[in-house]
Amino acid sequence: MLENVSIVIPSYRSEKLISRTILSILDAGVLPSNIFVIEDGIFDNTGDVLREISGINHISYAENKGATYARNLGLR
Repeated sequence: MLENVSIVIPSYRSEKLISRTILSILDAGVLPSNIFVIEDGIFDNTGDVLREISGINHISYAENKGATYARNLGLR
């Protein structure tokens, strides 16, 4: 297990790929509690997909503010 590794994923319209991305990270040994998905605007069903994966951190905001904003929010 990679207990000292955290992953921040800026997410924009990522419904089709986010599950595969997170499963790959989990397979690499990162703890679910160390995965942070920042949904940059709600434009698809990304949130529904993320609710199916237990233990990850999901932060969502309705307005699209860009990848830089999402990354910085995740780092905080």
